[in-house]
Amino acid sequence: MVNEGITSMLLDRVKDNDSISIRIPRGAKINEPYRETSIAQHTLVVMEEDSQLTYINEGYSKSIEVHIAPGAALSFLNLGKGYEDLYRDTSFSFSIGENAVAHLFFIDLGRSLLKREIRVCLLGDNARSNIRGLYILEGNESLEYHIVQEHRAPFTTSNLIYRGILKDNAKGILKGEIAVKKEARQSDAYQINHILILGENPSIDTVPILEIETNDLKRCTHGTTVGRIDEEILFYTKTRGLDDKDATKLISMGFLIEILDGIPIEEEVTELIEERLEANV
Repeated sequence: MVNEGITSMLLDRVKDNDSISIRIPRGAKINEPYRETSIAQHTLVVMEEDSQLTYINEGYSKSIEVHIAPGAALSFLNLGKGYEDLYRDTSFSFSIGENAVAHLFFIDLGRSLLKREIRVCLLGDNARSNIRGLYILEGNESLEYHIVQEHRAPFTTSNLIYRGILKDNAKGILKGEIAVKKEARQSDAYQINHILILGENPSIDTVPILEIETNDLKRCTHGTTVGRIDEEILFYTKTRGLDDKDATKLISMGFLIEILDGIPIEEEVTELIEERLEANV
């Protein structure tokens, strides 16, 4: 299922057996969000020069590959909320050309084992990527992320901000890698992971990896925070007439709100997160 109203504007969308290919022609401005709900082994998206697209992935692909030509702008949302038997072990790759920008959002609310590899490659001068993501894990659910920000051209910028909530016996591994090649002078790379622990048993490992081949950097930094809800904040929230569950939900939503700023279909995503928190905090 796709947006029938804008499919013709994309000119090329081909589904062939287990693959999907989409081409956005040069200069095309797709204002209405494009929603892909199909199941495929591989999805290829090619954005030509100076094109614009908001892409919402609600389907399942073993791999999604996106090429963003110079001057193009992509807003990409991967909305993980189902596919019990399929929702695992997926890869995403984004190549970004000169003066192009990619805003990438990953929302993981699925119930299964989750393993993701996300690779962003900044290929042209002044290419930019902004990655934001959140996940909520409970029970015996587990998550493994490997995210790579690769700088291959001068004056490129990559930012990554993740926030996660774990409870019960949930486990996570977050491996964040920044690679700056010798030719990528004056690169600006940043990543931060914030984790909120609810209960006594969840565990999370964060593994930062920096591979720097130039000494002419603007910035290259990473960080992680892991903590529980401050008892004073919980008490203060409860003085407003909330019970433990509602107070925890409100604080948890506030913890995640940074990720939702500017996200496509923000109202719909917020409702999904609130439903997940309502059922599981």
